[in-house]
Amino acid sequence: MPSLHSILGVVLPWYIWIYTYVHYHLTMQGLIILFCVIAAWSFSVMFSRMYLGVHSPADIVVGGIIGVLLLSLFVRIDDYLDYFIGYGNNVILQTFVCTIIFLALHPKSDPPTMSFGDSVVTASVAYGIIVARYRTVGQHAICSALLEQASGATSIYTIVIVGVARLLFGFPAILLLRAVLKTIIRWTTFQICQLANIPAYSYSDYAKNSLQLEKHHCAGFKLPPIYPKERKKEVEEKEMDDEETTESEESKPQPSIKEEAAPFNVDTPTKFVTYTVMTWAAAEWCHYAFVYLNLTV
Repeated sequence: MPSLHSILGVVLPWYIWIYTYVHYHLTMQGLIILFCVIAAWSFSVMFSRMYLGVHSPADIVVGGIIGVLLLSLFVRIDDYLDYFIGYGNNVILQTFVCTIIFLALHPKSDPPTMSFGDSVVTASVAYGIIVARYRTVGQHAICSALLEQASGATSIYTIVIVGVARLLFGFPAILLLRAVLKTIIRWTTFQICQLANIPAYSYSDYAKNSLQLEKHHCAGFKLPPIYPKERKKEVEEKEMDDEETTESEESKPQPSIKEEAAPFNVDTPTKFVTYTVMTWAAAEWCHYAFVYLNLTV
């Protein structure tokens, strides 16, 4: 399964680079600094996947290639897409339906890889941005970036002070909103599943309490992750124990067991609702709060 982090590690940083290069007139020194930041950001994201052992080198390379293809396509249609989001009909409903279809068609993988959960987060963040963009058309004076609100007479000192103040207010507020939403949505989903007699579990709880050496590594990996030297022996011993256990169990007569449906992962709707509302709040409602608190330039 291609690494979603590698895809985003190419698309997001380098789209910011392309957008800034086209729309802002930075000096050569500013472009060099921005390029170094973007390159370090992109490389560190992709390298971290292999360093942490959650993806093989092949997953990272394929994810990077897919990211380049998606980026080259997106830069050709981003203006048309932005116009449709801002001025189209039933944009919120259409986007919601397309998002659900995308997640339904998403390739399923072994649960430990968490690729589907990452896709849910990515799709919900994109949906939250689209909702905020559609609702804020015509309110550019309020819901726009700080640098876009600044005039030529605005000093760098003022921009930095206001930006830091916004960060100190907005970041804790969004984290608090995330904690509240996650608790409410998760509890509600568990209750609905219980009333409907649907087996349910939380993979995040399972991962925290799991005793396996690598919570993201499973038998579906075509190439195993690269383990540190001090853990390689431990991994090999565990694999030998698992093989012996499997052989002993296969030698015993196995009773016929009726296969049951996999339990429902409550983290899926929890992530979708939580990150959609979080992004919507960050992209729209935080701006109204900044105006109310006079955190403007």
